[in-house]
Order: sequence, then structure tokens, then C-alpha cells
Amino acid sequence: MVAALYVISELERMGDHAEGIAKVSLMLGPSPSLPIPAVIGEMGDQTISMVDRTLAALDKRDVKAARALCREDDEIDSLYDRAYQELLS
Repeated sequence: MVAALYVISELERMGDHAEGIAKVSLMLGPSPSLPIPAVIGEMGDQTISMVDRTLAALDKRDVKAARALCREDDEIDSLYDRAYQELLS
């Protein structure tokens, strides 16, 4: 039960973050003054895939898949670093 409470808390927090991203999109309007790096879309796609596979691993109690997903977070961190550098340059 504790694990399920943790999962729903994290999913709710992800919803809050999605709302924040949507609000930023609204503030930018249809033509942002600053180009959005393609790596941000790649980062989003990979994150969505990770969430889907994480929920599947949880549902199936697949420990091997869960461990692999934990290691995959490093790839998201690397994409974050790339996006950050592209935005600053």
C-alpha cells in the first residue's frame, strides 16, 4: 500500500509539472522569441516512454525492467544537459 501511495503521489506531481509546461506554452504564444531546441521534444518523448514502461513494470512486478529503467534516467539527465547548453548558447 505504501508503494501505491508513493506512485500516485509522483503521478500527481507529474500532472502538476505538465500544467506548468502548458502555462509556459501559453505565455510564449504562437511564435516564441527563442527557438525551442529539438532535444526538448526528444527528452519529452523518452520521458513519456519511461513512464509507460515504469507503470507496466509496476503492474507486472517486473524487477528486471524496473532496474533497467532506473539506469535509463542517466540518458534523460544527459538530454537535460544538452538542452540547457543549447539554450545558453
